Amino acid sequence: MNDPITRKPSQARQGERGRPVLAVLLTSIIIVVGAFFALGLINADGEMASLGAIDTPPETATN
Repeated sequence: MNDPITRKPSQARQGERGRPVLAVLLTSIIIVVGAFFALGLINADGEMASLGAIDTPPETATN
């Protein structure tokens, strides 16, 4: 009556493919490229952004 479904091991382990997976991949790539572009615009003045963890002390003038 209720025979179990038999599949090859390679078929049983495979994930789904198709448009939803492609849409997630393309969306994530677009978001990453947009983030890099936005960071480039924010840092367009040429100054390096810092978090304060690696700041060097300011140089003092000696006479």
